[in-house]
Amino acid sequence: NNNNNNNNDDGEGFLGTAGSRQQQKLDTGIEGPLLIIMRHGKTEFNKLGLFTGWNDCPLSDDGRREATTAGRVLRSYNVEIDEVHTSCLSRAIETAWLCMEEMDCVWVPVRKSWRLNERMYGGLTGLSKKLISQLHGEKQFKKWRRGFDERPPPVDAFSPYYPGNDKRYVEMMKDVPISVWQTMIRSLEAGRFLLARKMPRTESLKDCMSRTIPYFKNDIMQNLYSKGSMKNTLVVSSENAIRGLLMELCDITEGDITSVEIPTGLPMLYDRKTRSICLLDDGKGDPLSRYNFGSKPELLFKNRITSNGSGQQQQQQQQSR
Repeated sequence: NNNNNNNNDDGEGFLGTAGSRQQQKLDTGIEGPLLIIMRHGKTEFNKLGLFTGWNDCPLSDDGRREATTAGRVLRSYNVEIDEVHTSCLSRAIETAWLCMEEMDCVWVPVRKSWRLNERMYGGLTGLSKKLISQLHGEKQFKKWRRGFDERPPPVDAFSPYYPGNDKRYVEMMKDVPISVWQTMIRSLEAGRFLLARKMPRTESLKDCMSRTIPYFKNDIMQNLYSKGSMKNTLVVSSENAIRGLLMELCDITEGDITSVEIPTGLPMLYDRKTRSICLLDDGKGDPLSRYNFGSKPELLFKNRITSNGSGQQQQQQQQSR
């Protein structure tokens, strides 16, 4: 790879040079425009095994290193991005910034949307996964954590984990219905009229998809593949939001999605032709032995794991773990 191809003498960006587009295809093996999907880097909640949901925990030192490494790998393949989408959670925003900084493109527009937030884990937010498994049994734990249409117990409307008590969502979520009950309660408490929205108190993966998929189709895909636009796009979000997107993109069934895991801080390139994802080869060995994609990684990769520097696809036999 020629790592110096990131800068153009004439000042034109990636979209302005046919040569850059050809180099992009040669390096990644995927015909552009590129869609790069990445889960945020590791957080302290991840390390402690806690349900995170909409809790705004920051990246850990490991997570920051993951984000920086992701940017370094993308840059080594001459990947240039034109647009970035993140959730409103700090861990996704910081991951995007660290990745962009390594790619020397912090000037690229970043759009933040609550619709890309992690699934709302309701009353489980902040609790130990191990403890919940012990208290409620492994079967119920798995339903709450990985089930498609199973909702955890709802969070109390006056909990700090309820988005209606977070200024960013009160100001941002103008596109959800008004809650008459919440409006009455909060107006009485404040002694003045306060309009309150019906914000999620708990969500299943199905509920999460009902907000992420429309945003993805209307706000990301239109710029990604529309004629005359064709923007390379980086999407940084959380595991369940990404699992829902990949159900749509990779044709994964409701029954199979329970077998899919998404590693932190790892850029995944979507191949529209094969409706699968692939990883950029970082030279450190088989990614399936280093990252946990769940028990059925073939649902994501469909026998296509990595792209090497010349763009030739490496076929690797999939084995369930």
